[in-house]
Amino acid sequence: MKKILMFIGIFAVTLLLTACGNKEKLNLYIPNEYIDSSLVKAFEKEHNVRVKIITFNSNEVALGQVKANKYDIVVPSDYAIEELAKEGLLEELNGREFFEEGFEFAPGLEVFFEQLNEDGFDFLKYSVPYFWGSLGVLYNNNKITLDRMEKDGYKVIADQSLETIIYDSSRDAIMVGLLANGKMLHDENRDEATLKADLKKAEEWLVSAKGPKTSILSDEILTDMLSGTKYDAAITYSGDAAYIMSENENYSFYIPENTNVFADGFVIPKNSQNKELAKKFIEFMSTYEASLDNTIEIGYTSVRNDVYTEMTKADGDFSEPRLKYAYETKVSLFQIFRYDQKLKELIDQAWQRVSVS
Repeated sequence: MKKILMFIGIFAVTLLLTACGNKEKLNLYIPNEYIDSSLVKAFEKEHNVRVKIITFNSNEVALGQVKANKYDIVVPSDYAIEELAKEGLLEELNGREFFEEGFEFAPGLEVFFEQLNEDGFDFLKYSVPYFWGSLGVLYNNNKITLDRMEKDGYKVIADQSLETIIYDSSRDAIMVGLLANGKMLHDENRDEATLKADLKKAEEWLVSAKGPKTSILSDEILTDMLSGTKYDAAITYSGDAAYIMSENENYSFYIPENTNVFADGFVIPKNSQNKELAKKFIEFMSTYEASLDNTIEIGYTSVRNDVYTEMTKADGDFSEPRLKYAYETKVSLFQIFRYDQKLKELIDQAWQRVSVS
C-alpha cells in the first residue's frame, strides 16, 4: 500500500512539473526590487503562464546583457533605451496605445517626453513608460537642515565630517561632479578639449569628496537606511528616497536644481521569443489597478496621472510633505541623459578612476 501511495505521489509531482514545463514562459529583465511580485503572480494565474524575473543593478550591466542574450521584456532607463534603439535592437511600440482611452500622463512627464523628442529621441516610439523620477540627496534631518541643503545641494557629500554615500552609477556620479563645478553633463557648445577638461574637474572633485566616511553603494541603501541613521547624506533616486522615508522619519529628500530627471520603460527586444505575451504583460502592468499597487509597493512615481493624484491627495499614501516632495518629481530646470558613445566612454573611464582612488 505504501508503495502504491508513493507511486501515486511521484506520478502527481511528475504531472505537475510537466504542466509547469508546458506553460508559456516570459523572461522579464528588470532592475532589482523594482516590481511588486504579487502582480507578477496575478498575471501568471490570469494567463496560465510563467514569468521568470531576471534582475540587474545598473543600466550599464543591462546594456551588455541585452546585446548578448534573449529577453522578452526589459526595463531600462531612457538613455539606455535610446542606445538599444539606435543599434536596431528594439521593436517599435506606440507607448500610448498600451493605456486605455482617456489616459493622461502624470504632471511634468509630457514635458519630459517633449524635450527628449525635440532633442532627437522619441521615447514613446520604442517604450511604454513604467516609472519616472529624479536624482537628489537623502539627508538626516536631525543633523542637516533644509537651509544647508538649499545652500550646498550635492556639495554636502564632500563634507568629510559626515557619513555619506555616492551612488554607484557613472553617469549620476559624474553629473554631480560636473554640477559641483557649475557645468552640465550635455553642452552642445562645448568642444572635445573643453569636455575633457570639465570631466577632469568633475573627477577631481569626486576624488576630493571621497573620505574615510564615504561609501560607494547602490541598492544596498534600500536596506541600510530603512531604520536608524547610519548615513547622514546619500545621493539617491527619488523613488528609493520616498520608500526609505516612508519607513524612516529621520530622513528627508532634497532635489537640487539642474539634476537628472529620468524615465524607465518597458521595451521588447527584437529577439524576444514571446512578443505577444510580452505585450499582454505590459498592458496588464499599465492598468490603473496594477500601477497603483506597484507604486505603493515600490515607491517610484507612477506615469499615470490618476495614480499620481491618488497617491498625493490629502489622505493618500504619499500625502505627507516629505514623501510628496519626492514623489512629485518637480524640477524647473533639469537634465536628461542622452546616448552619446564618446561621452559614455569618457564618463565610464573617469568613474572607474574615481572608484579605485
